[in-house]
Amino acid sequence: MIRDAVPDSDEAYEVPPPDKSTAADQLEAALDQFCDLLLSVDDLCRPAVGHWTVGDVAAHIAGGSGVYAAIVAGKGSPFGSIAVEDVAVVSDRLIAEIGDRDVTSLVERIRAGGKTLTSAARAQDGNPTIPWHAGTPVPLSALLGLFIGELLVHGYDIAHASDRHWQMPQSWAHTAFRSMVPLVPVYLDQDRAGDLRANFDVRMRGEYGPRVVFALADHRVTVCLPQPGRKADCYLSADAATLLLVLFGRIGPTVPALTGKVFAWGRKPWLGFILPSLFRTP
Repeated sequence: MIRDAVPDSDEAYEVPPPDKSTAADQLEAALDQFCDLLLSVDDLCRPAVGHWTVGDVAAHIAGGSGVYAAIVAGKGSPFGSIAVEDVAVVSDRLIAEIGDRDVTSLVERIRAGGKTLTSAARAQDGNPTIPWHAGTPVPLSALLGLFIGELLVHGYDIAHASDRHWQMPQSWAHTAFRSMVPLVPVYLDQDRAGDLRANFDVRMRGEYGPRVVFALADHRVTVCLPQPGRKADCYLSADAATLLLVLFGRIGPTVPALTGKVFAWGRKPWLGFILPSLFRTP
């Protein structure tokens, strides 16, 4: 039974980043799984997501592996903005620059960039904060987790388009979610949020599943851990992979709610249905 309560604690904490070593291990496994999927695909021209084909998605990941490796090496990011529209423009440009759409070449490029990325991350002492896109500071482990999220969601795109099976391990989804939640305020759609004032207590299921609070007020959202004695308006318990796909706009909230993959309760449980729509898909 899920309790309508908060932890017994006298303090509130910021959302902690994932463990760097764990994130690096998971990223290497996710890269292997993604490349295996790509090698099984027989048509790179199939529509995948938006205006991108399967080949475009593969090229996006191939380019992304190099971008993330360059960031960790201190060479900066080609993304001067993290606004959704600006990211889309740069992403399309980077995809267009990859002219070789031979699947073997794409896989080799992904593996090379991924190896450089994880090796550079492991070589750094501790978990330093580094400048991500547009100079946004993120812990190194969170940068690895963000790329895990890219692989999970875009692997889903390719598998869904190509009638292939795709696994989204719970622990990988946990790491991706922990990495992205501090960036959630950037993607709030202020027009959709309007004057809404509400606290959402969001919990990913599974061992060590992250739990965070999205507090909306005054056209802003603050992300933090639950605070003692403070109730939320809406509590959400969600299957890790399902929540990731909902947040990235790959599936809607209705079917997960009907099948129990996402469960809402509290004073205003209906707010759970509108939460994903309050954010722009990154």
